[in-house]
Amino acid sequence: MAGFRCRQKPRVHTACNYANTVNSQRHGHHRRVAKHSAAITDGTTTHAARRDGNVIIHVANGITHIGPARQQDGDYSYLADILQTVLPDVAWHNNIRAELWRKLAVNCVINPLTAIWNCPNGELRHHPQEIMQICEEVAAVIEREGHHTSAEDLRDYVMQVIDATAENISSMLQDIRALRHTEIDYINGFLLRRARAHGIAVPENTRLFEMVKRKESEYERIGTGLPRPW
Repeated sequence: MAGFRCRQKPRVHTACNYANTVNSQRHGHHRRVAKHSAAITDGTTTHAARRDGNVIIHVANGITHIGPARQQDGDYSYLADILQTVLPDVAWHNNIRAELWRKLAVNCVINPLTAIWNCPNGELRHHPQEIMQICEEVAAVIEREGHHTSAEDLRDYVMQVIDATAENISSMLQDIRALRHTEIDYINGFLLRRARAHGIAVPENTRLFEMVKRKESEYERIGTGLPRPW
């Protein structure tokens, strides 16, 4: 794995293949390593883990999806075979963007809802209407981004992940409990920015984004000794 993933640009050898696996949508990492790597792959995973002190505990199996981040990169699908021997299952996609959008849909549902309701992933099964509403908004943005999908397909995928990670505590809820900044800006916040670019209203995702930001601001005020807003 050390030869496959290089974390810092000064250490990236020109023969090193760089794998960017994230839990949210971020931009700019490709430019930072473009001159320092043989190939760049983007990826995402539905494996679930939680932090216990300084230990990361793997709590649920999933699928890791990887694919070329740049059009000029050749066929590096053999990397999926290598990773398959380490932590299955791994799937290669010639068009990884569509899969990254599907994972964003999962995160737009699971992360803010569990953070707001302070519950494990499995509790979200009891809120199908809320999940569908979020998926409808995400699907509308994905379609405008040029990837065909439907709200029903996204909902089914989200429910599969919820069932597979029912006992897991989402990363956003872990951050809220630890009074840390969350990734909301790169999850629902990213969706809001893309929706705005396409002139699409996403009121439910906007509401969730604002609720999580409000939680962050509350414990920031407590940390600075300022009174809480009422």
